[in-house]
Amino acid sequence: MGDTLDAQLETVRYANESLLDIWVIVALDLPLLEKCKEQWKHCVLDPIISQEEGMGQEHAYNAFRGGTGSKLAYTRVCWRRVELVSYAIRQGINVIYTDVDVAWMRDPRGFLRPDVDFQMAPTRVNKQFNRTDPRTYAVVGPINGGFYSMRATNQTARLMLEWLKVGHRFLHAQKEPFHEGHGIGEALSITIAATGLKFWYLDPLYLPGDSLMFQNACASAIFHAAPGSGTGFKSTRMLQKLHDSQRCTAADRLSQVYVQPSQEWCQSKRPAEAVLKACPPSAASCPALLSAEEGSMDAVLEEKLLLASASSPDRRTVILSVYDNHQRAVLEAQRQSIDHLSVAAGSAPSKSWLVLTNSEEAQARCLELWTRCLLDLRLRGLDPASPKFRWRRMEVIATALALNLSVIYCAPNVLWLQDPRPELEAGGSDVAMLPTSGHKQFNTAVEKGDLEGARVMLGAVSDSFFFLRTSNATRWFLGSLLQLGAVTLHCQNDARFAPMKKIGSVLKAAIQKANLSYANLESSKFVGDIRMLAKHSHVCNASVITPSDAGSGSKQAEELRHVLQKHKAC
Repeated sequence: MGDTLDAQLETVRYANESLLDIWVIVALDLPLLEKCKEQWKHCVLDPIISQEEGMGQEHAYNAFRGGTGSKLAYTRVCWRRVELVSYAIRQGINVIYTDVDVAWMRDPRGFLRPDVDFQMAPTRVNKQFNRTDPRTYAVVGPINGGFYSMRATNQTARLMLEWLKVGHRFLHAQKEPFHEGHGIGEALSITIAATGLKFWYLDPLYLPGDSLMFQNACASAIFHAAPGSGTGFKSTRMLQKLHDSQRCTAADRLSQVYVQPSQEWCQSKRPAEAVLKACPPSAASCPALLSAEEGSMDAVLEEKLLLASASSPDRRTVILSVYDNHQRAVLEAQRQSIDHLSVAAGSAPSKSWLVLTNSEEAQARCLELWTRCLLDLRLRGLDPASPKFRWRRMEVIATALALNLSVIYCAPNVLWLQDPRPELEAGGSDVAMLPTSGHKQFNTAVEKGDLEGARVMLGAVSDSFFFLRTSNATRWFLGSLLQLGAVTLHCQNDARFAPMKKIGSVLKAAIQKANLSYANLESSKFVGDIRMLAKHSHVCNASVITPSDAGSGSKQAEELRHVLQKHKAC
C-alpha cells in the first residue's frame, strides 16, 4: 500500500496540511510502519494484526484480489478497522475514517453535518432504501466504508457494538469474504430503533463513496479509487483527480454543474428540444444546474438542513421566499398577514417558511421577522429582478424536491389571508400556478375553452406564487428547466433569460411525456394581481393576493395593508 500512501499524503498536503497534525496511520506490518514514519507525523503498528500469520497489509489485500493466501485475511483486516474506530469512540474521540486509497482534494470537514452521530459517503444504494425512513436502513446492501465520520456518543458506541457483533458472527463462521460494508445495514437498523441514533448519507456531489459516484473534480472534496485493483493503478487515479481539481479556476467553482451543457445543445437552434430529447422522462433524474462560490459548501449544506427542518412528518410542504432589503415594506406587510392568520385561524405557516436573503442587511431584517433565514452567497449583490436571482429560486426548489419535499414558492409581496396549503396539498396537481390578467392570448384561450393552450401561454402565469408537489414528473420538469437554463446562461451567455421565459415549452413537454398534472389556481381564491380582485374575487373569499406591478415597494405595501384591513372586517 506504499504507493497509495504516498499519493494520499500529496493530496492531504494540498487540501490542508494542518490535517497531518491530527492524522493517525495504523500500520498492519513493519514495512508499512517504516514507510509511514518517513513522512507522516503519527504512525503506529497494530499490536494484534501485525502478530497474526499472513495478515500483513499487502498480503491481505493481494489475497482478496486473487493473490496467494486466504481471502479471509482481507476480511479480517476490514473488520479490524471497525475495532479500532470502536476503541476511539469508547475513549470519547470523534473519528473521521478514511481508506488509504482516498484522495483528499479539499478539506471535507466543512461538508459534514454537526448534528449527526454517524454520516457516510454513499456508494451503491438499494432502490428500496429511503434515507428518511429508518426502517429501510437494513436493506442498503453492501456499501464501501472507505469514508465516514462518527461522533463519540452513547448511540455510536452502541452502533459499533452491533456492527462488530455482525462481523464476529461471520468471521467465526469462516464464510467467504464479508467485509464491514455488508454488516452496516443490520447494525444501523438495530441501533436506530434502540437509541434514536442520527444517521445521514453525505451528498455524493461533494463526498462520493467510490469512483462510480464521483461526478465533478471542481466540486468534490474526496475521490475514492475503488473499485479497482493494484496500488499503482489506484495511486495514479488519485493523483490524476488531484491534478484535475488543481486545474479548477475560481470561475469553475463559481458555476458547478452536474453535467456541463453539451456542444450539441449549445449549437442547437432549438435548445429546449435538444435538452428534452437528451433527458427523457424515463431517465432516473435530469441533471440540474448548481452554482456555488468557492468555500460556500457549508451554505449548501445549511440550505438542505433548513429545508428539512421546515418540514415535519405530517406536513411535507415547505414555503420558500427570496428577500432583498429593498422589499422591506412588503415583507413586513406579508408578516402581518401571517400573524393575523395564525391568530384568526390557528394556522402557523411561519413554521414551514424558509427565506433566502442576498445581503447582511437583508439577513438581519429577516431574522427579526422569521425563524429560518439563510444568507445565500450565490444571491449576494444580485438584483431581485435579474434572471440569475430568479434561477437561484428554482435551484433551491429542485433541492427541496430532491429531499422529497413539496414546495410553495411565495414572493415577499404576496399577502396570505387564508392558509392555502390544505387546498394545494389535497389537489391532484403536480404543478399549480397563479394566473394573471396580463396576456391577451391567455384570456382568449380561456374564453374559447382551450385550457391546454392557456396553460402554455407565455406570461399567462405569475412567478410570485406557485406550488410544486414532489413527484418524479415534477422533478423531471424542473430538472429539464434548469438544464435549459444552463444552456442559455453558459452557452449563449444570455443574461436576460429567466425561468418563466421558457417554462411554457418545458411544461408542455412534461404534460405530454411525463404525465405531469398541471392546473391554474382558481382566480377567485388565488389572486395574481390585486386589480383582478374587483372582477373575479371578493376579499373575504381570497386565500392569497399579490399587488399590482405598478408602483414602489412602499406603495405595494399600502395596497396589501388596505386589503388586509378589509379582510379583517369579514
